[in-house]
Amino acid sequence: MQVQIVGFPWFTRETFPVLRAMCEDGNKLHRTYDEWLHAAETGCKSFEAKGCKVFRVNLDPEQFPKWCKTQGLKLDSNGRSRYASFIAAQLATGGGLSSTVQ
Repeated sequence: MQVQIVGFPWFTRETFPVLRAMCEDGNKLHRTYDEWLHAAETGCKSFEAKGCKVFRVNLDPEQFPKWCKTQGLKLDSNGRSRYASFIAAQLATGGGLSSTVQ
């Protein structure tokens, strides 16, 4: 049986305002952490209902921009999604990195 994995970019209450300000599309993110959290939990549940394995990948304000720079990506929704997918793939294949996942 094949399981689809999803890397879901995850903020903490502490990092949300920092990353929101840092990201090029931060003005398109929810205005508050609580608004974002409600939408994110709903999104994760939707993927899980479809049978996906969801990895909630913490976006670290230091590591995330460094990774994007090495990949030639902007700090935006595409960069967040690609970073989360990369980390999820590493975890799914036994690559470690457990401190980045909730």
